[in-house]
Amino acid sequence: MTFSDPKDSRQLLARDALDPLVRKVFLEVPLPSLRDNRGDVDRVLDLLEKQSDVRNPSVPLGMVRHLSEVLYESRGPLTVTLAVKESSTEVIDAAAGNQVGMNFALAVDLGSTNLVFYLLDLHRGVVLDESTAENPQVRFGEDILSRIHYCEREEGAAELQTVLIQAINGALAKLLQKNGIDRRHVYAVAAAGNTTMVHLFCGFSTHRLCREPYSPVVNRLQICPARDFDLEVHENAVFYALPSVGSYAGGDALAGILVSQMHRAEKFSVLVDVGTNAEIVLGNRHWLTVAAGAAGPALEGGVVGCGMRAAPGAIDQVRMDRKTLRPTWSTIGRIPPRGICGSGLIDLMAELFLSGVIDERGKIVIGAQGVVERDGHTAYRLVPADQSGTGTPIDLTQLDLDNLLRTKAAMYTALTVMTRQAGLSFHDLEYFFVAGTFGAYIDPEKAISIGMVPDIPLARYRALHNSAGVGACLCLLSNAKRRELEEISRRVTYVELNVDGDFMPLLNAAMFLPHTDASQFPSVTAKRFS
Repeated sequence: MTFSDPKDSRQLLARDALDPLVRKVFLEVPLPSLRDNRGDVDRVLDLLEKQSDVRNPSVPLGMVRHLSEVLYESRGPLTVTLAVKESSTEVIDAAAGNQVGMNFALAVDLGSTNLVFYLLDLHRGVVLDESTAENPQVRFGEDILSRIHYCEREEGAAELQTVLIQAINGALAKLLQKNGIDRRHVYAVAAAGNTTMVHLFCGFSTHRLCREPYSPVVNRLQICPARDFDLEVHENAVFYALPSVGSYAGGDALAGILVSQMHRAEKFSVLVDVGTNAEIVLGNRHWLTVAAGAAGPALEGGVVGCGMRAAPGAIDQVRMDRKTLRPTWSTIGRIPPRGICGSGLIDLMAELFLSGVIDERGKIVIGAQGVVERDGHTAYRLVPADQSGTGTPIDLTQLDLDNLLRTKAAMYTALTVMTRQAGLSFHDLEYFFVAGTFGAYIDPEKAISIGMVPDIPLARYRALHNSAGVGACLCLLSNAKRRELEEISRRVTYVELNVDGDFMPLLNAAMFLPHTDASQFPSVTAKRFS
């Protein structure tokens, strides 16, 4: 079973599979008498121990007085809030009467470009609401490496942590206000992100993440108090960071494995998550390998002049009439275009190639329709100034095409090396999962046309949407899923692709459209000359 995007399904788990990280239990606690003068806390613990799904219940010292006071206030009926810890189930709150329904949590996708927030009802096991915001750390550096270097400044790491925590608290406050929920009823927060993003959130040193031997401070952070990070939730709420593998494969990639269920399948699959970096996972239920590389910046708008993130005004789809060579496009939010996001860039490159506006080397054909000279550079004009949302034309220059060519070649080469090292071919793959915002918008047929991904049947391509966010939600809703994710983290092996002796020759071979070996892309050859 694979899990859909929260937008498509508010209920991520079947009701009988619900086993949240924090749960509430209603108890009818007998009052003390001369025949039963056990301590208040002891009577509560005795009742909890009779619950079949409560493991090793405990009451920390700071909760003892509060629990006793609430018990006498309620005269017996009370609700205890339980948080799963490493070896016990800890009472973190108590309230008079039946309040089992007042149990909420926040799941966060710690994207390096965008943050996505999910407000969960842990009692019913549903996603109540969600929102998205730009990661405020972008102003300190578009990419992760820039932020690591910024941390070398005095107070740099603290500054990056502070703006991130403020963004999370601000987004949570808006979600709670919209849904009429008090923050004191938010008992858990889970976050999925790459290793660097988790370090920046926690305030850990990032110094060694980009230096040999590339060792993080921690890969599997234990469940800890949310107050340690100044999160504006219940004072005893817990925080859980999805585990990572080394410095490169983060909890976002592992969440993709969990959501796709590729680790349970007999047949082999590939998972690709493209953001500012690209992470690739290959494997099945017997083994899993992951590799990471810088294949994403061009598609995130970092090194393409007309590029931008997948946000309102971004061109996300391009089509071209083969006879008239007239382009059409659509934008996110259906507003005038301001730039092109990753899926739009792939579409445009594919359409230009299939229509003969660029050749096999990715070079613009001088004199072709739509080709212009701008500031001394040859470019293809997709959007005239009078149709643009910025008042300036949207052009794809030759330099932009060269950057895109390197990006697509790096992706295809990484996929080739990983499958060859495993003794597999692309046709051995059952599924090709594409995660994240990139996966939500990409057209696999266009990515095949430029030689970015393998020429396999389109039915094998599956979009996972925001698997990082879904993974964080699942870890809050199910301890079984959380433990499954942690087991995945122990199974995954990180592989370094650049040490493969064939990497550079393969990369050079992929620096053509779709490839120097056209036999690897038979469907593209058929379309181009049809």
